[in-house]
Amino acid sequence: MVNCSDTRLKRWNVHSRSVSKLHRLRGDCKGVVERGFGTVQAKFKPYTPGVVVGPLAKKRGGKDYRIDAQLMIKEFTGIILAAILYRNRFHTLEKYDREPDMPTDLPMTPISLWNWGIQNRTGKLRTASYDTVKVALFPRAKATLSELGVCIFGVYFTCQEIVKKGWLHRSKEVKRPQNMQVAYDPWSVDYIYLFPNANSTEYWLCTLTPHCREFIGCSFWDVWQIKDEQKKAVAENKLVSDAKHRDLDRYIQETIKNAAKDMPSDTREIPKTQRIKGIRQNRRQEKQDERIGPAKIE
Repeated sequence: MVNCSDTRLKRWNVHSRSVSKLHRLRGDCKGVVERGFGTVQAKFKPYTPGVVVGPLAKKRGGKDYRIDAQLMIKEFTGIILAAILYRNRFHTLEKYDREPDMPTDLPMTPISLWNWGIQNRTGKLRTASYDTVKVALFPRAKATLSELGVCIFGVYFTCQEIVKKGWLHRSKEVKRPQNMQVAYDPWSVDYIYLFPNANSTEYWLCTLTPHCREFIGCSFWDVWQIKDEQKKAVAENKLVSDAKHRDLDRYIQETIKNAAKDMPSDTREIPKTQRIKGIRQNRRQEKQDERIGPAKIE
């Protein structure tokens, strides 16, 4: 396993304030990205049980790799990190295109070339804090704001800054932002990072609202799975509810129809004052009868 210290990230140098990803449908970068996956996997594929190789089990009768799988996510992550650290620190680039002023005894390793380039090419780069780099590398998504809080993937968050600005109140005087950018850690739903201003590195740390306390300690993958299961359950319950609602409407109509039939036919000839004369006495009698034997719905 690999013991990666957080202090290494604190000494990172970055060119700009934010780290952005390429847009989708960038086919020109597909080969570079897939080659990177192949380079990393080449270090552990020969020794790892459960690697997907050869013909597929279900289609061509090959060996089912799922049965041989033994690594947990934590162990697999450690192997990936170890392979990346090895390549960056010790892998020798034998065919590297050297610059004329490079020392002859300079090791052709990525970390050595990087350090030489920092000193002799780009100059001193700006240093960013650990939290700045971490938030910049997190995936981002658009969030909406309502009286329940900041909503992302159907989960609501809030923070002290939002409360102070009064964005959680429903009032004509309060102007809420329509769409806001948030960064989130896919492994934890407990916190998100809200960017109140566009094109700025300033962020607010938001936590889950009590309304969404069921997701405490979950990952966003858990949230997506739970939300999907909840949608299916709601859809199934709605089918039952609609059927029972039709039964309720039918019962109400039949009850009113039967009550109309039971009404005396000669009540129209009786004056209104005489018909409402005994309402109080009749109400008392009905209450007494109700206490003795409550009505039943058939």
